[in-house]
Amino acid sequence: MALLVYNHRGWAHRTRLQSGYFAGEVVLAEGRLVSLSAFNASLPDVVQLGGIFTPPDARSRGFGRAGVAGSLLAARERGVSRAVLFTENPAAIRCYESVGFRRVGDYGLVLM
Repeated sequence: MALLVYNHRGWAHRTRLQSGYFAGEVVLAEGRLVSLSAFNASLPDVVQLGGIFTPPDARSRGFGRAGVAGSLLAARERGVSRAVLFTENPAAIRCYESVGFRRVGDYGLVLM
C-alpha cells in the first residue's frame, strides 16, 4: 500500500517496505528517506512500536507521524487492537499523542 501524505511543506510518499531484517513503514520526500517506523514485537492483538527514526533535518514536518500512523493502520488491518511504546523524548511523546497514544505509566529497566 502506498499513500501520498501532504503537510505544510509539500508532498511525501509513504509505503510499506519489507527487506532483510526490516519490515515497516517508510516515508520518502523528494526521493529521500525522511522517516521510518516498525515494530519491536508483535502478537495477534498487540504490537510494540520501535525502530522509529526521522533524520534531524526532517523533524517537525509530520513525517514521523505519517510513518507511525501508517504502521498502526497496517497493524489494524491485521486485526491488532492495541499498541504500546516506550519513550522519554518530549518531541516523540507529542508525535505519539497526536496519533492517539496516551501515557499510562512509567517504566524502568532492572538488570539482575
